Amino acid sequence: MGLPDISIITATTNNKLLLGDCIKSIYENNHDMNLEIIVVDNGSTDGTVEFIKGQFVDVKFIINERFKGLACSYNQALSIAKGRYVLILNDDIIVLPDTFKRMVEYMDAHDKVGLLGCRLINSDGSLQVSSYTDYPSLWTDFLESTLLSLFIRRLSDNRASYDMFGRQDNQPNIIKTVKHLMGACIIARREIIKEVG
Repeated sequence: MGLPDISIITATTNNKLLLGDCIKSIYENNHDMNLEIIVVDNGSTDGTVEFIKGQFVDVKFIINERFKGLACSYNQALSIAKGRYVLILNDDIIVLPDTFKRMVEYMDAHDKVGLLGCRLINSDGSLQVSSYTDYPSLWTDFLESTLLSLFIRRLSDNRASYDMFGRQDNQPNIIKTVKHLMGACIIARREIIKEVG
């Protein structure tokens, strides 16, 4: 089959049911892409590894005895990933039809794009924030962790594209350049990873 189109990397700890749903959605909603799935398990004690291996024999595992953090986990997986693209995916994501195909098609058509995020949708169909217009800071983290954030959001127009924290709200079907993507679902060009590494 040749090299995978995408190496999908996820890290998990004691989250076997959500991870199982995530991987199931990947397989059910992928029709054309050659995928490689790599799971980094960080010290799970709930039988995650056995549970996932029992359902999805093609999934590759890296098993750590303890939690090593996301950055370390992703780097471990990157060291064995073989895909043309690498996709970081949270273990609680449910993938919708043709998501990865559309992401790869966009990357193939725009060779100047190094990283690409996608629209994130909550289980109730509402949109999640998936990107920021500026880099996060301690100040914005502080504001968003207090009740002040709720007060400011109530004052703001929900249809606005930006709020007072510099966060960019999602707008369906709008493609834009941003400074910071949420890490829930990001695809990266292999060459970019090699340059950084």
